[in-house]
Amino acid sequence: FKEENANYIEIGKKEVQKTKEIENSAETAVKNLEKDQTQANLVLATSKVDAVTDADKKEKFQKRIATVKTAIEAKKEKELEDKAETAVKNLENNQSCDNIDDAKNKVNAVNNSTKKEAFNNRINAVVSAIEAKEAEAAKQAQEQAAAKQAQQQQNQTAAQPGDTTTVYITRTGSHYHLNPNCRGLNRSKSTTPVSLSEAQDLSLTLCGFE
Repeated sequence: FKEENANYIEIGKKEVQKTKEIENSAETAVKNLEKDQTQANLVLATSKVDAVTDADKKEKFQKRIATVKTAIEAKKEKELEDKAETAVKNLENNQSCDNIDDAKNKVNAVNNSTKKEAFNNRINAVVSAIEAKEAEAAKQAQEQAAAKQAQQQQNQTAAQPGDTTTVYITRTGSHYHLNPNCRGLNRSKSTTPVSLSEAQDLSLTLCGFE
C-alpha cells in the first residue's frame, strides 16, 4: 500500500511539474510576443497558451495576447494606409491611367471605411481632371483637323485650272494674292490684277498670309 501510494505521489509530482513547464513555456512565449510583436510570435504564443489547462491562467494569457493582437492589427492597418497615401499622392503628382490603377488597388486594401472614402474622393478628383484634359485635347485635335481640311479644300479650290478669279501679283513677286490689301503686298509699290489661272501659269503660289 505504501509503495502504491508512493507511486501515486510520484505521478502527481510529474503532472504538477509538466503543468508548470507548460505554463512557464506559455509565459515565455507571451512575454516574447509582447516584446517583439510579430505574426510568427503571435501564432507561437497562441499555441503555447492553448496547452495551458488552468482556466484562470489561460484566460489571463489570452487577454495579454489579445492586447498584442490588437496592436499588430493596428500596425498592419497603418502600413496599408501609408501605402495608400503614397500611391494617391503619386497619382495626384503624376496624373496617368497607370497610377490610377495602382492607387485604387492600394486603397481597396484599407479597412477603415472613412479613410477609404477619403482616399477614393481624392482619386475621383484626379480621374475627373484627367478626363477633362483628354476631352480638351480631343477637342483641340478635332479643331486642328477641321482647320487643316478647310485649308486643303481652299488650296484645291485655288488650284482649279482656268479659274477667272481675280488675284493680284507684283512684278518681281513669287506669290499671288487674293486680297489687294494682303500683308504680303505691304512693301510692293504696285500690283497687277490677273486671273488666277494666269498667275498659276506663271508658277506663282498663294501668299502665306492668305
